[in-house]
Amino acid sequence: MDPYETTIYHAVLITSLVLGTVIIYFAVSVIRIQRRHFERKRSLLISEIALLESERTRIANDLHDELGPLLSVTRIQISKAADQLATPAYYLEKAEANILTVIERLGGIARNLTPKLLVTKGLEAALQDFIDQYRHISSIRFRLCYEVNQHLSGDQSLLIYRLVQETVHNAVKHSGAHQIQLHLKEYDKQLYISCKDDGNGFASLPASENGMGLTSLHNRAEIAGGHLQCTTAAGSGTEYFFQIPLNI
Repeated sequence: MDPYETTIYHAVLITSLVLGTVIIYFAVSVIRIQRRHFERKRSLLISEIALLESERTRIANDLHDELGPLLSVTRIQISKAADQLATPAYYLEKAEANILTVIERLGGIARNLTPKLLVTKGLEAALQDFIDQYRHISSIRFRLCYEVNQHLSGDQSLLIYRLVQETVHNAVKHSGAHQIQLHLKEYDKQLYISCKDDGNGFASLPASENGMGLTSLHNRAEIAGGHLQCTTAAGSGTEYFFQIPLNI
């Protein structure tokens, strides 16, 4: 093999090695990206399952803590009315009031499970109905500002409804607030959601983020394709700020 052929051979060999290395590098990169994508989808699926289980637990607690005792008391009142044949009216009136309360609370739980207004009248009407339910059972003042002009798909409306539902529930449960302001605004194919309260707040975010349900809110935002920013200070309330891409 003369020097020219040797040079060509070495050039081809080096080129082949370089191309082989590049191909292997890109193949490994693609595998890593696919693996990360799979892990992300798996993580989101696990998060969604956990959120569903959390909602089931909340419903079970509502039924057990609120309706169970009322029904037990109602049974006792009806039993006493049967025993007190001379004056059964008092116990029967109390039992009737309890049954009406049970019916009302069951209606609220059912609306939270299947927000029909979301399908028939849209997200704004469903959110207004949800806030109105809290107005009836809480002394907290609510303000809802809805500035979304685009028609949202059913799936995205439901995701946003559940996200807001969880945010408001956490604020009512943990903040000790007198007022909660909820603002939804559409801008440049993005939906911005702010839930701000004037409650106790906290000095710093918990390390685990579990104490105030922040992990659940982060997961919901991620499932919706967006992200959450939480701003708070001790004695100055808390603001949950979401940015969600709109599928327009």
